[in-house]
Amino acid sequence: MSPADPAPRSGRPKSPAKRDAIITAARHRFTQESYDRVSLDLIAADAGVSKVTIYSHFPNKEALFIAAVSAGCEDVFGRVDLNTPDHGPIEEVLFQLGCDFVAMIFDPEVERLHAVILSEGPHRPELPQMFYDTVVRRSTELFAAYLQLQADRGVIAIDDSYIAAVQFLAMVQGEFRYRIELGLPAARREETEPYVRGCVATLLKAWRRA
Repeated sequence: MSPADPAPRSGRPKSPAKRDAIITAARHRFTQESYDRVSLDLIAADAGVSKVTIYSHFPNKEALFIAAVSAGCEDVFGRVDLNTPDHGPIEEVLFQLGCDFVAMIFDPEVERLHAVILSEGPHRPELPQMFYDTVVRRSTELFAAYLQLQADRGVIAIDDSYIAAVQFLAMVQGEFRYRIELGLPAARREETEPYVRGCVATLLKAWRRA
């Protein structure tokens, strides 16, 4: 935050609805215009809030951008949140997470936001680093905690829960990631579901033999 920017206010309860409106407005702006052209004033106007309200939720433009990029991940990895009392059978949890993850990376808005990170990375290296630290690694750690819980319960046997989480996420992306990078049409659900189901079966077979 620059010296000219207002300091975040404290003491007043933050509105989840306003935060959602800010993120929605930010996602739209960042996918329609270059990063430099997007200002917090524009986002505030789109969201119907004041700039001070934005600062009450996000310390700066970079943090708001990362929050906009990570919005989809929260929905995908929320299903393995350890605060959820009953996750259900591990096979179904992994299957749904895998399908949702593939669907998320094919989302056109997510693709455009990732393109912004790649284009801005050479002269704003803090953006890809923030994305990795607060989105990629944090989501993987959340998933790893779920896998460790299953290991502690004796459902699976793994040596390193974080590596196991990385392996699963890498496996379910498969060749679908190449389609995204090449600008080809998104995979259809009838393609992804059998593939993800096979990934789950393969990894569970290995984890249960470990």
